[in-house]
Amino acid sequence: MNRHQRHVSLAIEPIFEKPTTVAFDLRDFVGHRIQVNLEEWLLKAPIANPAMLQMFRDQQRKPTRDLLPWSGEFVGKYLISAIQGWRISRDDRLKKRIDEVVGQLLDSQRSDGYLGPFPPELRLTSDRWDVWGHYHWMQAFLMYYEDTHFQPALDACCKAGELIHQTFVGTGARML
Repeated sequence: MNRHQRHVSLAIEPIFEKPTTVAFDLRDFVGHRIQVNLEEWLLKAPIANPAMLQMFRDQQRKPTRDLLPWSGEFVGKYLISAIQGWRISRDDRLKKRIDEVVGQLLDSQRSDGYLGPFPPELRLTSDRWDVWGHYHWMQAFLMYYEDTHFQPALDACCKAGELIHQTFVGTGARML
């Protein structure tokens, strides 16, 4: 074996487990910022910006909405931050808001697994960032499932994953 080749053997395989009984007591500047984020963003955003969810219900609307290519990412990014905030705060109001947003998104998923804001002709393969939108809400739903074991969240991810697989794998279709 030369000096560039090394074989490392671990006597014990590392095990990573998510702690289940962690509590945070953050004070001073950081605690204040977390509380302000909770009160002024996480609890208010879905109510202050109802379009964050409405666009998913309006997929078939005519005339179609003039959305930014990345519009479908907003709710997933919100949910990721809300779930992370709930993991720290364990605030019951935030958990209720997360449950509401997850429920409304689930109600908007199409039978083929699509859960984005765009009409059929723009889904997944257009110049919209639709797959990224799916990535964000799927990541949030997986986090939500990890915390709650709410099976419909995991099922929604599986359906969307199958749709993305069917759309791109072996079809020649591309994300633009």
